[in-house]
Amino acid sequence: MKIKPTLFILFSLLGVVLLTSCSGASTTWHSLAADEQLAYIAAGSHIYAIRLSDGTEAWRYPEKASGKTVFYAPPVLTDDGQLLIGSAGTDHSFFYLDAQTGAYKRQFQGALARWVAAPLVLDGYVYAPGGDGVLYLLDMQGNKLKTLDTGAPLWSQPVTDGTYVYLAGLNHHLYALQPQTLNIVWEKDLGGALVGSPVLSPDGTLYIGSFASKVTAVEAASGKTLWEKKTDGPIWSGVALNAGLVYAADLTGKIYAFDAQSGEQRWNPIQPDGPILGAPLPWKDLMIFTSETGAVVGIDAEGKVKPLASYQGKIYAPAVGAGDLILIAPLETDFLLAAIDTNGLQAWTFTPEKK
Repeated sequence: MKIKPTLFILFSLLGVVLLTSCSGASTTWHSLAADEQLAYIAAGSHIYAIRLSDGTEAWRYPEKASGKTVFYAPPVLTDDGQLLIGSAGTDHSFFYLDAQTGAYKRQFQGALARWVAAPLVLDGYVYAPGGDGVLYLLDMQGNKLKTLDTGAPLWSQPVTDGTYVYLAGLNHHLYALQPQTLNIVWEKDLGGALVGSPVLSPDGTLYIGSFASKVTAVEAASGKTLWEKKTDGPIWSGVALNAGLVYAADLTGKIYAFDAQSGEQRWNPIQPDGPILGAPLPWKDLMIFTSETGAVVGIDAEGKVKPLASYQGKIYAPAVGAGDLILIAPLETDFLLAAIDTNGLQAWTFTPEKK
């Protein structure tokens, strides 16, 4: 699979809201979250909450589909029982829902473009990156407190170490911001669009992949580059840390592992299948990757590949862990969500009923 067609498809998915198929399965980009009881999938016209115990629907929002509310941004769960998600519909609303019932609580309106990224919740404040390039600081009641305009779309969730909030943008810049004030402490041009979220290590190092075809390690306190390593293709997804290794995957379908301290490449790149767009999921002793060609694989620290599942549809969303289950959300299938175990055995699939 060439890179350019893949990018065209993805930008089309992010820019154009497709219709729901006859089976009720959405053909838009899917995003997932989960707690101890429910999986939440943003799937075009609706957000669905699905019981992890048996794959049945607990609720959906809204009850009736509307072009004004379309979802593919990752939902975020809060400590006070809310589910936060921005709409890719025409009203550009950012919703606060009750996570257990799906009941509407409130919304923020004022963004100038569709929401693509997940928000960060820190100390009772919501840091919501907008597709209009603005980072919105909201309170838990949906009030706008401050904004920071980066001048380019924001497609990734910020991360925090409790001292600063770290934000990546399509303008190639990685920012360290003071919480609540949004004052820029430092910013760094990494040479390519930053689509995936940075990952932060306990020792205060940020790791991020970019469209400059490289993985970069940055000292979080100062913005100093600690190391950079080239990849064969652009990196769409976020990277992940596990047992002292930084894992990354690019749009050629290659998977990499770098020593977190030195940047030394642990093993030669692996190419188990097609282009990889979802961030890897650390899962027990494996890293779980999903590919555009519908493959789900696990990679261990030695670079050994464990095939887990294969679907007829494309998979753009990362896998999500939920208890003993791995949740997979493929496109172009007759179901929205599948749950498998670490041996690839399928526990259930979810297909929404027509209402």
